[in-house]
Amino acid sequence: MNSNYIDWFPILPFIPNKKEKTILELGCGLGTKKLCEEFERVLSFETSRSDEWYVKTTKDLESFQNWRGHFKSFDHYGFSDSDPKLLSSNGLTRDLTPLDLYITELESFVDLSEVDVGFIDQGFHLRGETVNFLMSKGIPFIFLHDLNESPQLYGWNLIEFEKYNYEGAVSISSRQGTLLLKKNK
Repeated sequence: MNSNYIDWFPILPFIPNKKEKTILELGCGLGTKKLCEEFERVLSFETSRSDEWYVKTTKDLESFQNWRGHFKSFDHYGFSDSDPKLLSSNGLTRDLTPLDLYITELESFVDLSEVDVGFIDQGFHLRGETVNFLMSKGIPFIFLHDLNESPQLYGWNLIEFEKYNYEGAVSISSRQGTLLLKKNK
């Protein structure tokens, strides 16, 4: 198992009462089983170039009744066209069009008012915009993975903490980097 994929595990103890919480995981994989062991309910919304991670995860989680997943490809949302432009411009060209359908289907998959924790680790690079969307819904905790990647590429520099009244509660220094955000009261 590649430890870079699961270097976010140390953030979990900082989330209180996990056994009573629902987590929305954007991007499933090697750590999804750990989430199923820690949380009351795990909802995985996977989007990537292929269904490899989703198929593997589905098989690995057959015995977990608290997991529900959803998969659609980059092509379905239009990320196949927008992501290469973003990559080639180092994040300066951000086509948000695919995000509209993504958010519509995400809201059809889960009632976001029932989500206690969001986990940002999806396969496409509009992560900062996704964080802002989840913060706009008032999700109490959101943790972000791959913070040590280019801020412009993932859009980490676009996160509007103050606008949505969030603070960085805990940062885990690891190869990939993880940050836990907490909604202020």
